[in-house]
Amino acid sequence: MTQTGMEKGGPHPAVSHRPRRQLLHSAVLLLLAEKPRHGYALTNAFADLGLGDMDRPRIYRTLAELEENGLVKVWDETSSTGHVRRVCSVTDLGHQSLSTAAEMIAHERSALDDFLERYRRVSSGPPRRTRVQPTTVEPRAGRRIGDGRAGH
Repeated sequence: MTQTGMEKGGPHPAVSHRPRRQLLHSAVLLLLAEKPRHGYALTNAFADLGLGDMDRPRIYRTLAELEENGLVKVWDETSSTGHVRRVCSVTDLGHQSLSTAAEMIAHERSALDDFLERYRRVSSGPPRRTRVQPTTVEPRAGRRIGDGRAGH
């Protein structure tokens, strides 16, 4: 059996270093709204956003979904070296989607800021990453094993 991030002392398994799908779509739309780009340039620009790891196949799948939904338009462009690249830009519908996403992100950020402020009030420092000891029951005796406390 492989170890999870928790067993290695790393982040909680639910914490991903890759952006959620909706955030990924919005980030790609933002980068394309800044200027039209081809997929490889988009992958490089994505790293500058600080939203986590991204690979080219995921970027290209996202571009295909956005194009299919009418949020981006794609055309072929020949570079000065003769290479043909598929360049993407945001459509009017894509700009509307980006605007809606920005509003949602602002709302989520406000809620997250409130959460962190409340956490600071009850905490003496940054969140600790601990493992919770599972509580089990012996089938015959009915005795509890482990107390369920964190940090064991």
